[in-house]
Amino acid sequence: MIKLRASRVELARLCPMSMRPGGVQSTSEPARMGTAVHAALAEYVMNRPFEFAHVAGQNGVSDLEELRILFNCGVSILKQLREDYGLFNDCWVEVYSQCSIEQVLALSGHADVMEVAREDAKTIHLLDWKTGRERKTSYDQLATYAYLILHDERLASAGIEEVVPITAWIRDREIEIGAAFTRENLDEWLKAMLADLNRDVFCPGHHCTFCPYNHTCEALNNKNKSALAIFRDLNPAEMTPAELAPIIAARWDELRHLEAKIKEVKDLVKEQVKERGSLPTSIGHKLVMETRQRKRWNDDELDEMLIKDGWTILDCDSCRSYDSKAVLESIKARAKQDKEKIGDAVKLFLEEAEECGALSYKETQALTEIKDV
Repeated sequence: MIKLRASRVELARLCPMSMRPGGVQSTSEPARMGTAVHAALAEYVMNRPFEFAHVAGQNGVSDLEELRILFNCGVSILKQLREDYGLFNDCWVEVYSQCSIEQVLALSGHADVMEVAREDAKTIHLLDWKTGRERKTSYDQLATYAYLILHDERLASAGIEEVVPITAWIRDREIEIGAAFTRENLDEWLKAMLADLNRDVFCPGHHCTFCPYNHTCEALNNKNKSALAIFRDLNPAEMTPAELAPIIAARWDELRHLEAKIKEVKDLVKEQVKERGSLPTSIGHKLVMETRQRKRWNDDELDEMLIKDGWTILDCDSCRSYDSKAVLESIKARAKQDKEKIGDAVKLFLEEAEECGALSYKETQALTEIKDV
């Protein structure tokens, strides 16, 4: 029997061979951060005391500041759901369910947050936290959770008929409420899902990044080699943009493959540079890890400062972002409108923000090439 977690269903549908037993289950800093944020929010939802350092240590997370920021964003979303929608005031967290299908497939999953709707005892509200920087479809994951819930004997006996999925995009502090899952539409989803899983084929694509076989998959390696050959033979200097763009667009999937592979290799190089201090390059330079200052905006203090300076709530919303570039662009636009010197306005704004705690700096390390003198 094949065992498949809810979080892996989409990958399995895209490439059925990713389900075969074995493989190397690798992890990453973003994945570990996501797990840590989920753990901290579960404690908060259940009103249980916890320490960020302990949660970070348990999940192999080193960036305590980012963990706190993402946690606070999740708390903000939960408060909005409770205050504006009256949801998740009496709920469960990390609810585990499993079931077998046709003695061939065993589905399982942990739902992040669940509650029975107060206004309709036949409905379950399902909240799924998302901590990734890039928004990706999670329909199959949510459908799996819903299928498990509606086929749970305990809930079935309670008369539960539908599951309403709610996705919380933590970094964007946005909520997405999906259409309700019912037994009828889930039966159709299950048929399509099983048909996809029954294909005996390799289907390499951008999803290979998350596959436990991506280091040994022959189909993926062949696709990467093919992509390298395609782009190696291109000579952009001899082509106009109008000629080059359609060729690149037609090979967009291969390009994404190469980007993922290059990132993977660069991450390996970073680890070696951290361990050794530096690595020589083929042109007499060397690679080192350079310490840089990265801006961190503290939303509550930033809002307070902007409102005090005469900004409206709408202005604050347009300015709120983890990306300091977005904040500074808002300041520049405002300075231009007020006919101020942009450089002076930005400098003054940063100084004021730092003084009141709206802006802080964090040291980060970046891979840098320097001359070996």
